[in-house]
Amino acid sequence: MTLRAFTEEGVRRFEDYILELRKGTQIPFPDEMLEGPFTIPISASIKVARGELPDDKYEAAQYLHTLLKPLSPAKMKEHSRGIWTWLAAFYFDSIRPAKAKAPPSAPYHYIYEQGWARRYRHLLAFPHELYSLYGVDQGSGPENVRLFLNGSVRVLGGVIEQLASRQEVVTSRPVVQALTELYWDADRKAPKIGITTDDRDRSKRRKIKRQTRTRKSKPRLPGAGGIVRFVKVFWQLHLTYDFYSLDAVQILELLPPEFDHYRKPLIAPAR
Repeated sequence: MTLRAFTEEGVRRFEDYILELRKGTQIPFPDEMLEGPFTIPISASIKVARGELPDDKYEAAQYLHTLLKPLSPAKMKEHSRGIWTWLAAFYFDSIRPAKAKAPPSAPYHYIYEQGWARRYRHLLAFPHELYSLYGVDQGSGPENVRLFLNGSVRVLGGVIEQLASRQEVVTSRPVVQALTELYWDADRKAPKIGITTDDRDRSKRRKIKRQTRTRKSKPRLPGAGGIVRFVKVFWQLHLTYDFYSLDAVQILELLPPEFDHYRKPLIAPAR
């Protein structure tokens, strides 16, 4: 099948299908939706096939980047909502929850919206956007997005949910590199353990504080130095520093001692 895009009516019908599934209705995917009157052709030279989308989020982003590279930026921008929603429908079985009869995630994971509050939650568009922004051709290297693009394409993931909600965080190359240095375990090829733990679990914090009364050393509180705290510290520092003009090492040096658990010996900035 060649690449197509939904019209607004096609988007609405696909969303209605998702909502029916979320109610518990078990209905097969209407394949005729993908080529019916509520779609428009985008490119006869771009062929798509079910089963080709990798489950790994990074590999899926890489696949989509290669697939859509022939499209002009102008055409992609003009039809972005229709293209990404159509692709989500086409690959729906590959991006919905894998558990049998499990309802799909919220519609915004499949229905593309331009506004950032929903855009970063699209299961296909946002991984593609990050990979295209920080890919090999862009000078920063794809290793800097593996932190965000870790895990299955079926799940948004805690790293994206907690970090990418702030557009200023993921659009700054130095910040993305600093995050990678802090939280990506290159040996395990996975995020470091505990980085998505929230710091708002008051019961755990009280328990640990009670334990410190009988200890000389001060244990780390839940969430200390993790990505929830990074976002909070980022916004405090953002009032004083221009994170677009700093390099990753300078950003790491600004972080308070609670980040020492994750902070490696500082690397020299890339030239």
